[in-house]
Order: sequence, then C-alpha cells, then structure tokens
Amino acid sequence: MEEKDARMNLAEQGNILYVSMADVTAPNGPGVNEREFLLSLYERLGDRVHAVLPLPRRCCDEIDRARTTFYAHPRRWNIVGFLWQQAELYRIVKRMTSTARFDLIVVRLSVIPLAIYFLSRYNTRFAIKTLGDIQGFTQNRGLKGIVAKILGPINIWLFRRIVSRAIAVDCCTETHYRDHVKDFRLPEARLRVVENATNVARFTPGDPSAAKATLRLSRFTPVLGFVGGSPAERGGMQMLEVAAQLASDFPDLGVVIVGHDQGGLLKRRAKELGLEDRTALPGLVSYELIPTYVNSFDVGFALDRPERMQTTGNSYQKVRQYLACGKPVITCVEERSELVRQGLVESVAPDDLGALQSAVRKLLARDAGTRTRQGLIAVRFVRERLSTQFTLAQRFEFWDQQLRAA
Repeated sequence: MEEKDARMNLAEQGNILYVSMADVTAPNGPGVNEREFLLSLYERLGDRVHAVLPLPRRCCDEIDRARTTFYAHPRRWNIVGFLWQQAELYRIVKRMTSTARFDLIVVRLSVIPLAIYFLSRYNTRFAIKTLGDIQGFTQNRGLKGIVAKILGPINIWLFRRIVSRAIAVDCCTETHYRDHVKDFRLPEARLRVVENATNVARFTPGDPSAAKATLRLSRFTPVLGFVGGSPAERGGMQMLEVAAQLASDFPDLGVVIVGHDQGGLLKRRAKELGLEDRTALPGLVSYELIPTYVNSFDVGFALDRPERMQTTGNSYQKVRQYLACGKPVITCVEERSELVRQGLVESVAPDDLGALQSAVRKLLARDAGTRTRQGLIAVRFVRERLSTQFTLAQRFEFWDQQLRAA
C-alpha cells in the first residue's frame, strides 16, 4: 500500500468513488458544477470511476448509468424523506467500499451531511470538492428560516468533523479559502483554491445570427444578456436600467434574461421602464440550450449583491461560459483578478449605474476586428485556464500529493 501511494498518479491509475449530495441535473450553480465535473471524470477515467448521486429530477442522457448508482431524492424540507435518503446513501457507499477497492473517495457536501459524517469515521482516504458557504441556507425566511437556524449549529458541527478528517479540501474562491483556513483551522497544505470551470466542448463560439434565429430573438441588435440563478439580484435589474438609458441610441437594443424571475420583479420593472417589447424573459430553460442563448448575446452580465461578494467572492459559471463563447463580459471582481488584468472583463460596482452604462457603451463601440481579436483571446484563456479538463488536472495533482503524504 505504502509503495503504491508513493507513486500514486490518479490520472493514470487507481479507482475513484465520487459521492455527491447535489442533483447534477439542477439548473443552479452546484448542479452545473457537479454535472460538468462528473462528465470530466467519465471522460478521463473511464471505468476507473463510479458515481453515487441523488436520483435526478430532470432527464439527462449524459449520465452514464453503468458507472452511476442513484439514491433517493426527497423534496426539500421533507425531514422523514431526508433521513431515509441519508440512510440509503450510507448503505450504498458502505456496501461499495466493502466490496471494491477505491483509492480515493471524492465528496460534494450539502446541508446536514449525516451519511458523509458517519462514512468519514471509517474512510479516511477522502477529499472534499468545492467546499462553499456552510451557513447560506440559514438565510431562508419565514418558517423555513426558523427551521434552518435551528439546524444551523448541527450543520456546522457535522461539517467541522467531516472537514477535519479529509485529506484534501478545495474551494472555488480566495474568499472561501481565507474563511475556511480560519473557521476550520485547516493546515494550508490540505486546502487549495480550484476555480469553477466550464465545459469548453459545450460552450464554444457560435454564429450570433443563427443563435438569435433559433431563439426567435432576431429583432434584437445588440443584445444585453444574462443566464443564471436569481437574475433580479445578480444583474437583471441593472441591465434593464442601463437599457432604458441606451434605448434612444440603439433602436433595436434587446435585453435577454434567462432564469427564474421570482415574483415577476423583472417583468414588472421592464414594463415600468417601457421596455416590454425589448425584453425577453424565457425563465428556466434546459442546460443544453444555454450555449445558444450565450451565443446570441453581444454583452454578458454577471453581477451580484455586495454582501454576497464579501462572503463568497466571484467564481461565476456564467462568466466562464460567456468567455468560452468569446463574449464581452461585465461583472464585479477585484481589480487584481487575472480576468481584469488580462482585459477579459469589465469590472464594475453593481450599484454604479453610470459606470455600468459607460462599460456597455465601451464594449458596444468596439469595431468588428477588435471584437474578433478579444473574443479569440477570451476563448483561448478559458480553454487553457478555466476548462473542466484543466481544473481536473489541478485536482489530480493535489489529491496525489495528499495521498502520498497521508
């Protein structure tokens, strides 16, 4: 065993068991993150990887049933169903690890990870992938908020013990890294930043006119676009305000916001601003359709609430998706970010509408040659530094190192 660990190279040998508490078909950030990670494992490891996942709520032909075992997936806040799910997850993983050899177990945690806690007491060779904010669910309101606050201390207790037993932990932002070093008192050798990544085979430059025709958006030129969760809070409102100021200069300007318009806030504001005919709100769409929407954009938006920026930082999937398709991006990141230093994004404070308008005008004023050159630079950067293949190689190197040290 020790001799094998000394020369461990997971990219070329050994078996991995991947255990996720996230639905890989969910259209949110964790769902997309885990789906693309799973596909990269399938592609790189072949039969040397097996996944244990919650039963998907949506159809997804990309999941290899031969290399995947599913467990129950109850509705949120279903306490009895959740406990049954955790018991089933524990039984599945316990059975698999007792009948087959896995050189490493990789887990993605979610709220109240009871099964992983009990499994971690017996399996010391495991890594935690994309450890994020463990307190976020306590921000729910009403009865759910009360229940979440009661469960909050239990959740933290479980996370602390699981994290303390992991040989390797990665997170997606420097903000999370600093918080985890402090909160979990982790040795720096066991924690690493591995940014979110995008599937560059899925997100690739396409013909904007063809994309608009497919989506019935040909009436819009240019297009300010957004894809993702919580659009009203993460750029949608600002897009509408900016569009209202630009409308007289761009008669065919359109705003396309993909995501759930909770409470109809965006639709109502578009009407108040007289932008009803200029705004498309398709709601939630299939993940497979997202690249077509991105390719219809002239400028992609990815903003956030200031308080979330402070607690999470910026590792947005949507930024990587926009750039992978060669699109100009307006977002909010630290000026020292490599994305800013490379000139790949315009970083603007979300509440500075004047600066947002100036940034949009600047990007739309680029001539065709400049747009093409900048697009190629963005695509190359993502393929070299922000692809799922690149980040998987980073994790392999990290896990190998920690397995040798264990």
